[in-house]
Amino acid sequence: MDDEFSRVSLHRLITNFYTRLRADPDLGPIFVGRLGDGDWSEHFEKLVDFWSDILLKTKLYNGRPMPAHMAVPGISPDHFPLWLGHFGEVARETFTPPLADELVNRADMIARGLQMGLFYRPGIPVVN
Repeated sequence: MDDEFSRVSLHRLITNFYTRLRADPDLGPIFVGRLGDGDWSEHFEKLVDFWSDILLKTKLYNGRPMPAHMAVPGISPDHFPLWLGHFGEVARETFTPPLADELVNRADMIARGLQMGLFYRPGIPVVN
């Protein structure tokens, strides 16, 4: 387990996380439909930049997550708890508890923001 955030540890997290997502019967088809069935290394690098920007303040990420997720066909509010469950498992396999907890808390806030932006309608609950 890693006891610090670094580009190397974040790359390991992202690689393991997306390997798990590809195998998930509900999430895998959505990600494969959007990213293809081949090499996802370019996407991984973008996500490592994203997380290193959040956790290490590197200012390497220059994307726009909301529009990117709006363009994903088949995504629904029910997918967010699945995504967070896998993310939490991989975070806890990759990092020591304090770091994993910080990462999971940040992912939860990001997921809530995305879910609200994509799907909020009065009466529809957000991720718990």
